[in-house]
Amino acid sequence: MNDDDQRSPALRAVVISSVGRLGHAHRTAATFVAHHPGSTATITLVDDRFGEGQETESPDGVVVRSADPYGGREPARLALLHPTGTRVAVLRPAVLRSELDASHGSVIVALPDDAEVIGPLDGFAAVAGSVGAALVAVRRTPVPVDGRFPDRHDLLRSGRLDQDVLAVAGPHGDALLEWWMERVARRPLDDPSRTDAALHPWLDDALFEMRHVVRVLPPSLVRSYRNLDEVDPDSGGAPAASAGTDQAAAIIRFPGYEPDRPWQLSALGGAWPRVLLSRRRDVAEVLRHRTAALRAGSPALEDPYAHLATGHAVDNAMRAAYRAAILAADRHSLAEPPNPFIPGEEAAFVEWLAEPVDGVTRYLRALCEVRPDLGRTFAGDDGALALWGRRDGRAAGAWSRLLGPPADIAHERGATTGPRHGHGQGEGHGQGEGHGQGEGGGGEAPTGYPSAIDEVLPVRHLAGVNVVGLLTAELGVGETGRNVLRAVQRAGVPHAVVVDEGTVNRRNHALDSDAVTGFRYDVDLVIVNADVLGSTLRRYRREGRLVRPTIGVWSWELLEFPEVMHDAFDLLDEVWVPTAFMQHGIAAAAARHGVPVHVVPVHLPYVREVPADDDVQQVAQSLGIPAGRPCFMFAFDYLSVAERKNPWGVVEAFATAFPTPSDTGPVLVLKTINHEFRPMEREHLLHAIGNRPDVVMVDRYLDTAERDLLMARADCYVSLHRAEGLGLTMAEAMGLGIPVIATGWSGNLDFMTADNSLLVRATSVPVPAHVEVYGGLGCWADPSPDHAAELMRSVVDDPGAAADVGRRGRDDLIRRNEGDADAQFVIERLRAVRTSRREP
Repeated sequence: MNDDDQRSPALRAVVISSVGRLGHAHRTAATFVAHHPGSTATITLVDDRFGEGQETESPDGVVVRSADPYGGREPARLALLHPTGTRVAVLRPAVLRSELDASHGSVIVALPDDAEVIGPLDGFAAVAGSVGAALVAVRRTPVPVDGRFPDRHDLLRSGRLDQDVLAVAGPHGDALLEWWMERVARRPLDDPSRTDAALHPWLDDALFEMRHVVRVLPPSLVRSYRNLDEVDPDSGGAPAASAGTDQAAAIIRFPGYEPDRPWQLSALGGAWPRVLLSRRRDVAEVLRHRTAALRAGSPALEDPYAHLATGHAVDNAMRAAYRAAILAADRHSLAEPPNPFIPGEEAAFVEWLAEPVDGVTRYLRALCEVRPDLGRTFAGDDGALALWGRRDGRAAGAWSRLLGPPADIAHERGATTGPRHGHGQGEGHGQGEGHGQGEGGGGEAPTGYPSAIDEVLPVRHLAGVNVVGLLTAELGVGETGRNVLRAVQRAGVPHAVVVDEGTVNRRNHALDSDAVTGFRYDVDLVIVNADVLGSTLRRYRREGRLVRPTIGVWSWELLEFPEVMHDAFDLLDEVWVPTAFMQHGIAAAAARHGVPVHVVPVHLPYVREVPADDDVQQVAQSLGIPAGRPCFMFAFDYLSVAERKNPWGVVEAFATAFPTPSDTGPVLVLKTINHEFRPMEREHLLHAIGNRPDVVMVDRYLDTAERDLLMARADCYVSLHRAEGLGLTMAEAMGLGIPVIATGWSGNLDFMTADNSLLVRATSVPVPAHVEVYGGLGCWADPSPDHAAELMRSVVDDPGAAADVGRRGRDDLIRRNEGDADAQFVIERLRAVRTSRREP
């Protein structure tokens, strides 16, 4: 780039946005003005239906106004055809052309509302002034093939060029915008096999079709989650390799960033992002300032085109029906359908949706098109679709006014009521004493070839029990299996073991059993959770209760049991659970299938002698835990659903209790495993910790001896869980005489009381819908961080009283483990399941 190129004409930025993202747009415009004194920035809103964005100018020189580049009915058409995000993409070229026409020779720099301008853009504008349009490449190097995002397919969809950052000037820039406008018009949508034209990366095509008016700049100008992996974090923003003509970054984009999730660079990066904020402190600092500005700004306004005048949401079925009618009107010169966003047509639009078309309403027909499950179930059967709409559509969330007249249930009794959905076993759910056995745990053994187990099968099955489970796995359900196996051993029942390996958790735990292996006896006792029971039985070619008595040992952490797991009941004669809380959570669902649920009074084998202090301090020092300071500890498995374990709640309580770190003050140790499978949950935890030097992370597996010595270093164990089926780590701490602070709710209350523990007050809150495994299933606990902080301070202020609590907890565990209740239970239930089996 020569010196003449650097002398750019007058510069103006245009940020195209919506009323719901006005705060984001204003931040972008303000950062542009800060780096370009004397230039102007305009925010253009594409959905300012009610005048919230009347032309105004803020003190920092940012102008806000509404966009109406087409006029007439077209804005209302676009508002109904496209949701807000797509609407911005549709109108971008038209808005930019309107701005360019009014620019009087200025260069227009188009910026998305997710951008932070961190440097001057004069060189960028100078390129546009010389050729007509300046575009920016997204990446310099091919994206690695490693299962992380963005991947090659993501870049193909979003574009090799940045579709939102460009500069245009003069007649050549106008020619590019006119070409672009023609291609995002609604008429190309008449081919249903094509991707929505609004989402197509048109600027990639411009590189070929309009190459005489465009120049592409290297990706170093604009950084985002799509290319930050190409930059050395320690280089101050310079590319990792020799960049040639590359320049320092002037823009950092944050597409998909959500201010209420400040630990995540972009939701578009998914669960396996290529770039983590914890490794990009430079970007995290820019994002921290942006987040603070967004939170200090005005609250977001609701999309004015999101609801009809009746208050009902505009959904995809309404859009699909309208799109089909608009295209038919264009193609066959028919009258346009009514539009609810044009005054006087609101009621007509509702009536139009409710009109019958071949026996079903127009809305229901469109709903069937946008919902593949309905399309598959009612393909070619309009009568059944109409009946589903009248009888069940409202329960599915649809507006009954648009589904047809109510059905006469008595007259139509016995008719098809709607789709039936099969449910999988959910092998990919969380780990630990929580829900699942992990990714890769559900594969079936190939058929047609004998296994090693098949070769040792006896001709006749003897009276006894085959104990099947993750008996060597280092997770909660593995420990439950070992506890149940000990109960079987104490009962003296003939038994064999089958060590299942269907989990990604490490499987190095020693198995204290000399029992034979394989399926040798007449009862199967399967200690895996409901979501993987079916796949586990299939892997060993076991048919469940249809062939032999079969008992499941499950863990579950809520008071509602998910419908998707109900198929597992049909494989069992009965279910055993370790706590009364689990029994309460499963029993109602089990009763619908005639399956009894019993509490097996397993011993908690955690009462042990406190190890030598020298050994404890040696392990603690090797893990970076300072000596001579009060130590709080919490351990969890990321695969047991981190939101249920709530580690950030522990961090918040610790920071509240001890706001100022000191060299002699308490430390918090967080012992975790499997963070590599849940990188975003770990990012959340690192964000919560911040720069506190008194929080120590131990992010790896330890052998059994090291783990026990680490636990013994704790002066207090803390669990602010939202739900626990049992709470094995709390029992482990109590067995060492360590006082435990824990949420006063769920399965841990089977062995924790207000006398032997420090219970944290909690309120009941709905489980958020986004939570894996448990989303939307009733309520769980919200422990008070302030109360937890108060209890943590009391442990430090009065260690003697805390030690007394720990001793009482250990004594109670000893009493709980006395006797042979667990062995007697096993004997009685095995006898009962043989003599009173359910009918298949």
